[in-house]
Amino acid sequence: MDASTFVDLVSPLMGTRSVREFSRGNTLPLVQRPWAMTAWSLVTGDDPWFFHPDLPKLRGLRATRQSDPASGDYGAFTLCPQTGPPVADPAQRASAYRLDKTVLTPYRLQTELLRYRVAVDLVPTERGALLKLTYTTGGVGRILVEVAEGQVAYDEATGTLRGQSLFKVRGSSQDSAASFLLAFDRPVARWGGEGTLAWVEFDLPRGAVVEVRTASSFLGLDQAQLTLDAEVASRTIEDLAEEGASAWNRLLGRFEVEGGTEEQRRTFYGCLYRTLCFPRKIHEYGKEGRPVHVNFADGSSSPGVLCIDSGFWDTYRTVYPLYALAFRDELGEILEGWIQAARDTGWFPNGPVQGESAFSGTPIDSVIA
Repeated sequence: MDASTFVDLVSPLMGTRSVREFSRGNTLPLVQRPWAMTAWSLVTGDDPWFFHPDLPKLRGLRATRQSDPASGDYGAFTLCPQTGPPVADPAQRASAYRLDKTVLTPYRLQTELLRYRVAVDLVPTERGALLKLTYTTGGVGRILVEVAEGQVAYDEATGTLRGQSLFKVRGSSQDSAASFLLAFDRPVARWGGEGTLAWVEFDLPRGAVVEVRTASSFLGLDQAQLTLDAEVASRTIEDLAEEGASAWNRLLGRFEVEGGTEEQRRTFYGCLYRTLCFPRKIHEYGKEGRPVHVNFADGSSSPGVLCIDSGFWDTYRTVYPLYALAFRDELGEILEGWIQAARDTGWFPNGPVQGESAFSGTPIDSVIA
């Protein structure tokens, strides 16, 4: 097989036709880099089961970190391009879209909100994304952003939308926040909204393209700006797509399958892609280019790498032995990320998010051993 084609065998939609009565896990169509801090997903329904391929209307695109519905999402925000008058309610603003015409790969998402005649092209980085929004009919073009809890507002001084998505870390008595910002390649004509929802508007000719660059941080808006500058600001969407495809092919290409049907090969590489979505490397890179992370125990900034989101009671005997065989160098950094979690909090996590959980035992011991 051509080493550049492994990722083309992956469909993030595989496994997403799950329902609460049948499965405890909601498999999301995650568009992200391997082990990335931030993923992106289509939103078609209510939390925590917010995507299903049979729901015909699209409510927006979410920057997400949800590993399973029981744990829920955290530090997330949803973006929805619109035309016409602003519609805030998620169900009321939903637009028809064609899933069969949507391009979904691990490194790129392309779709169209038919109600608003807006085509979306999204390419993620590890902590952000670049979006090209094509407003077919022109006129008033809007970008609406909301959080479940927290705040979003337009900052006139910088011309950016800035927000904080609040969440509570399991086992912690304090709220934590993921900060994020969105920068645009053209001047904002108007803005509105307050609290958990805000929007910006542009006066656009027919077929105009608006580029949106976004990044998130657990260390505040200044760090989010550093990340935006480092990962997204000076890049083109094609450059980022090529970089993302290369990152996936490098890891998926550790296995080359001979024989079998094309459907079987797609199943194999689709499952392998899923194993490389979690855990999330939650650390960021400061001004000096060194890794730094939020200490979830007290909200402070600490040096070093950090991992989050892994259910060890299953993965200790499945995912981590696979990493030890095929992804040994990458596993070294992941293990350091888990050891850092213990340094920060005084214990190893045993659930999908940092902090204590209801699950007994410490299967992470066998992972490290």
